[in-house]
Amino acid sequence: MTYNGWYNYETWLTNIHFDHFFDFFKEAVDDDVFEDMDAPAVQSYIADFIEQYVRDYVDETVGQNSLFIMDMIGSFLDDVDFSELAEHYVDDVMEVIEEKNNDD
Repeated sequence: MTYNGWYNYETWLTNIHFDHFFDFFKEAVDDDVFEDMDAPAVQSYIADFIEQYVRDYVDETVGQNSLFIMDMIGSFLDDVDFSELAEHYVDDVMEVIEEKNNDD
């Protein structure tokens, strides 16, 4: 099943609300976070970062006030394809890495 070109509704919706990471990843390139990483490793790093960011955001926003709501949100987030979200960024990040390497 796909939704608006994304893996599923959960992935699409997460992208809609959290599509603002490129500047952070560009800064990470400047800080050599991705040094010696190939594209799959960069994508994995980005996927892990986005997942942790989103889960932390939900935890801080909703907190433990309602375990039922947290369970529903957790189930929703388990269906998000964070690797696909990372794929949305990886080509641009690799381009910035290549530009930085050419400038050095």
